[in-house]
Amino acid sequence: MKEAGGLHFSQLNRLEVDVKVHQRRVTVELTDFTLADPELLPERLRGGGHFTDCIDYWAVDFDYKGDTFHNMWQSFRTRSRELDTRAAHQYQRPGAYRILIEATDVFGNDTTSLLSTEIP
Repeated sequence: MKEAGGLHFSQLNRLEVDVKVHQRRVTVELTDFTLADPELLPERLRGGGHFTDCIDYWAVDFDYKGDTFHNMWQSFRTRSRELDTRAAHQYQRPGAYRILIEATDVFGNDTTSLLSTEIP
C-alpha cells in the first residue's frame, strides 16, 4: 500500500490475457494473474502454485459497449479446484469489437482487462 498526502493507494492485481482470432472465432486465454499483495496468500499458495489458484471466478463480455458488463461466458472454481483458462466466441458479423475480461480473486477483488479486436 502506498501513501500520498494522507491518502492510501493499494496496488492492483495484474491480469494477462492472450487473444487469438481465426476467421470469426475469437479465443481468449488467461496466461497470468498476480495478486497485488501475495503475502496475504496462505503459505501453500506462495511461490509454488499455479496462477489460477488465486482466481475464484472469471467472465468475458465479447461485445463490451463501454457501459454495462454482459456476462457472455464464465468459469468458476468447483470442488475439484480446476478452472478453465480459455474461452471462445463466434461472431456473426465482421467489425471492431471490445472484449472485457473480469476476474475475481480468492479475496473477492475484481480485476479487469479491456482488449480490442478486429473480426474480418
